[in-house]
Amino acid sequence: MTKIIKIICSDCSSKNTRKFGIQKNKFQTYQKYFCNDCQKIFTFQKQKDKSYPIQIILKAITLYNLSYSQSQIIKLIKTIHKPSQKTISNWINEFKTAAAYSKLRTKSQNPAETIQEYTFMHNNLPYKYRIHTKKLDLLTRDNEKLQRIKQYLEKIPASKFPHHIFIPNHSIKQKLDRSSQAKFKT
Repeated sequence: MTKIIKIICSDCSSKNTRKFGIQKNKFQTYQKYFCNDCQKIFTFQKQKDKSYPIQIILKAITLYNLSYSQSQIIKLIKTIHKPSQKTISNWINEFKTAAAYSKLRTKSQNPAETIQEYTFMHNNLPYKYRIHTKKLDLLTRDNEKLQRIKQYLEKIPASKFPHHIFIPNHSIKQKLDRSSQAKFKT
């Protein structure tokens, strides 16, 4: 059974609302609503003044934060209407406070160096392990305690890390080595 959700007016919080047509811009369509109590027309789109959907804007900013250039971002965004470099540049400047990556971008322009990704198998399920190397370097630069955490995080993908604790094995001795089977005194 489908639950009917009542739309609440964004102006007066009344539930006495109804659909009131749609609004289109260059690449999106929004549902409009009418409040019967306060006579206001409203939508729920926060970025209705934007031509592109918010998902495309977020994708572009995310790719920028991964050290991709603006021309590379244009190629990686999979839409019919690709945003121009100027549009992407405007998004980056507009959302600079939300994605303050500019300090780290000067250190590396190579996306492969920004995030190191490894896949481990845990109970036959892939587990993705990622390290944002530039953020890790910045956070641990002047703190010796955090340097030890950084060293530990960097050892995880190495061959010396005890990966056997994540590999299922039916022998009793090996079973005790598994992380889920460990017994600790508290």
